[in-house]
Amino acid sequence: MKIKFLSYNGDLIGLTVNKNYLIFRWTEPNCKVLFSVCRQGNGASCHFASDKKGVFKIKRAINEWCEFVFWLFDRAELIFAKVNHKSVAKLIARCGFIMIYSKNDKSIWIRCR
Repeated sequence: MKIKFLSYNGDLIGLTVNKNYLIFRWTEPNCKVLFSVCRQGNGASCHFASDKKGVFKIKRAINEWCEFVFWLFDRAELIFAKVNHKSVAKLIARCGFIMIYSKNDKSIWIRCR
């Protein structure tokens, strides 16, 4: 597998993180797409943030990210996404995520291995 994500330390452009999250930048040129990931049980909790140029490539970035996460955490069975925006929910649904919980415009989605 060609690695398309590098460890990142810099401006987070609004990326959700805490001390438990690893931060990566997608290596696609001419855009900035960041992902954070934290192992939780048999899954991985993930967030993303993008600049305007990256938004146009975000579906591909998310799909490549999921492959990378399952490679990085070889025992992880699923990826969790905690979503606060309907537009993001629509996007990740097109990337193979399934909603498992929803309340007050907030939802939790998973993508299985």
